[in-house]
Amino acid sequence: MQRLLGLAAATALTLSATLAHADSVTGYVTNINSTQNRLEVGGKLFNAAANNTVGTPLDEIREGDKVTVAYTQSTSGPVSFAHSITMVEPAPVTLTPLAEYVTQACETELKTYCSEVIPGQSRLLACLYANGEKLSGQCETALYQAASVLDRAIGTVAYLADQCRNDIDSLCASVSPGQGRIVQCLADHKDALTPSCTQAFRTARAQIE
Repeated sequence: MQRLLGLAAATALTLSATLAHADSVTGYVTNINSTQNRLEVGGKLFNAAANNTVGTPLDEIREGDKVTVAYTQSTSGPVSFAHSITMVEPAPVTLTPLAEYVTQACETELKTYCSEVIPGQSRLLACLYANGEKLSGQCETALYQAASVLDRAIGTVAYLADQCRNDIDSLCASVSPGQGRIVQCLADHKDALTPSCTQAFRTARAQIE
């Protein structure tokens, strides 16, 4: 986290001086090609230095990230050169593939530092945090995003449980908690929910999905 904050601070201090004569565009990353160091932002195509020394390294940028690109407009073709790519907002990570997302982003760290750890009961996650100073920016970012998603999910579930307490007791008393069974029960009885639970359920489904 300190590494990410430090990067953001350094970027803010250097961008205006270093890139004073560059154009810029802010938008969402699409069609990223790490082999060719090419990406599309706001409908414009860019080539970028792999290390992207001012801003966010290219290998830490993913499809759907919101970024600001400072660039020099090409006069010979549709592809401009990006002087800097600065992260504005990471792409949202949905709850369902969260474990897979972290596993892929931290694949090198898991093999290097956690190969002897038996999966289960958050042991791999604990191993990653124990080696926090050795993590790549990609893995560090994935853990930060995963923690944010889980925090929102926990808050949403707590809100749903509070607003639907009576509905759960009356409609889902025989359902064992876990693996989304309570939420599914509420969905199965959506026409019988109280108004407060109906609103909470819609909010929760929108945030989780």
